[in-house]
Amino acid sequence: MKKPGIKGFRVETCFGGAKCPNHIHETEHLVDLMVKRFEAENLLGFLQEHIQEPIKYHHEFRMSVSNCPNACSRPQIKDIGIIGAILPKVADIPCNSCEACSVNCKENAIAINTEFKHPVIDLELCVRCGQCVKNCPTHTLAIGEKGFRVQVGGKLGRRPQLAKELPGLYNEEEVVSILSKCISFYKMQGENGERFGHIIARIGLDQIINPRF
Repeated sequence: MKKPGIKGFRVETCFGGAKCPNHIHETEHLVDLMVKRFEAENLLGFLQEHIQEPIKYHHEFRMSVSNCPNACSRPQIKDIGIIGAILPKVADIPCNSCEACSVNCKENAIAINTEFKHPVIDLELCVRCGQCVKNCPTHTLAIGEKGFRVQVGGKLGRRPQLAKELPGLYNEEEVVSILSKCISFYKMQGENGERFGHIIARIGLDQIINPRF
């Protein structure tokens, strides 16, 4: 048995779309690909077979897609979270030391080297929002890589936990591949409807930590 409207998975998106000033990616095509992947996996049938109680909304596998690191759709607390991202780079173009990049960086991840007069990026602090690139008038800062950050295993409930981020940025095809691996991992290791984050905490990320291989 299940409640009306339950389909075994749920994909959420941010509401800003292309009109949002922080917008990085068009995500409609990626969302369509992921929904088709979910449908092909028949997660509802899997849940009905493995859960010894009526299927409820909290049993569904949840995924969230955000166009930028502001993450309005809260990907950090979903089974899989996808975040549009831009990794900046310093191009071989003179910098005028205007500091527009550092002024517009909310993470304090970029500064002007006063001796050599060029930007320096702290990649440990950078969230890949691309605002420094957008606001650089000389184009000294450019797009080094554009793609998606992927986070897995977030959840709310009695013991909430933030999702763990996989290293690197990924294109659409790689994101769908990661999703397929996560679903296979979930089906193979899940016990009586436990959340994906429980499985990762119990077993680890070894089977999906290197999704490019």
